[in-house]
Amino acid sequence: MVSAPRVFRCNCCDRVVDDNAAVCPGCQRELAFCSSCRDVTTLEAEPTEAAPSRVGRAVEKVQRARYRCARCKRLGVRCRTSQVGGSCNGLARAEGRLPDQLCARCSQRVWDVSKQVATWTLLGLVGSRIRR
Repeated sequence: MVSAPRVFRCNCCDRVVDDNAAVCPGCQRELAFCSSCRDVTTLEAEPTEAAPSRVGRAVEKVQRARYRCARCKRLGVRCRTSQVGGSCNGLARAEGRLPDQLCARCSQRVWDVSKQVATWTLLGLVGSRIRR
């Protein structure tokens, strides 16, 4: 039995949106894909205090903008993929001792690629042993 594709809706105007959309076409609010509730949500900026970070001998303040998911009310930060120029519209989790650097989708992609690399490396090693 084939399941129907999931339909994502803007939680402000209830308009159907793509899960990769950055802005709602109806209400023009900023959207993101929340890694906690796995749904598209509008973003609410959250004031944060920057924690001191030690880089070499210099101490500098490192601050990543935090957003609160309008659906599940958990804190999130923009995925590092989008910060380095990639096309990702996800929120990584910001709660806990060590905040995540990647959103759930990008983490899954990294895991899938690492499994493929490990498989092809193992096949290459086995193939080289068989040829001898």
